[in-house]
Amino acid sequence: MAEERLETAAANEQAIGTSLQGESSPWGKGRGNRAFRIITLVALPLLWIGFFHSLFTGNEGNMSSYSLVILMFSLLNADALVKGEKLPNKVLNVLAKANCVLVFLWAVATIVHVLVK
Repeated sequence: MAEERLETAAANEQAIGTSLQGESSPWGKGRGNRAFRIITLVALPLLWIGFFHSLFTGNEGNMSSYSLVILMFSLLNADALVKGEKLPNKVLNVLAKANCVLVFLWAVATIVHVLVK
């Protein structure tokens, strides 16, 4: 009976130790998600710049490619863009709001363009 208690106590300590190590790891899942979100939020304005440049030069192939990548990144960051999740930095919050407005306007313009055409 005492041996079973020692074994369960050792197993519990080992389980707690591994969970604490996983949380404090710099390469943990939460840190990776945060880094991915920051990278994609910073990349979105650059993609919008490329999209508008293609729009003004009339390069429809590039416009289509930029549109798909913008849509994909926006969907990946939907919780920050649409739900209004607070980000750790004010600059990222402003980027998220600006990207949300741009995606909404782009979607409305695309729908109007399809209906008119």
